[in-house]
Amino acid sequence: MENNEAKKPSALWTFLNSSFGLFICSSVFITFISWSYTQVQQNNKITAEREQTIRKLITEIKYRNILLATKLDYYQYCEDSMNYDAIDQVYTVFKGDIEQLIDGKKEATDFTPIFPEYANRGLITLYWELSSLSEREPKAAIDTFEKKLVRFNLEVQRLLKADENTGAGTNMNPDDIAALDTIRKVFANHIDSTYSTFFE
Repeated sequence: MENNEAKKPSALWTFLNSSFGLFICSSVFITFISWSYTQVQQNNKITAEREQTIRKLITEIKYRNILLATKLDYYQYCEDSMNYDAIDQVYTVFKGDIEQLIDGKKEATDFTPIFPEYANRGLITLYWELSSLSEREPKAAIDTFEKKLVRFNLEVQRLLKADENTGAGTNMNPDDIAALDTIRKVFANHIDSTYSTFFE
């Protein structure tokens, strides 16, 4: 066989250049493009849903902060209102309860969440979900503000228990209400500074 004799094309090359081979290659290519497009669409949908959830959580948390601020400011400066019922209303907003047991019966509270799916969910769980979805906060910051919310929760429970022991309707120390409002303000400022760009 002469050295300059043209080599025969390989079986693979022959197959790829055949009508059937071109059909297979085209099918694989189209399938890959279609799969890639579907993945992009799914990822975009997941991202959009995630951002929508973040916006709803921020809105709900800000709304509850406003309610807490209004109630605490009012109770702090109106001594006649600083009693068991007042602090119970603060706790209702914090926990997100739309119903409560009174004499063994469920009755509606005066709290209504902006988004129905967040009814009966406390600020602590809303903040935890927000921080886990947004990935904007370092773990140390999340731990710090979760502890502040837990402290708020414990302080309200302490005030409620103290009032039960002394009789419903007993006026509370304005310093107790001020201490609660201090915790609330720190948390509210943190939310405002960390998540403000979601609404720009």
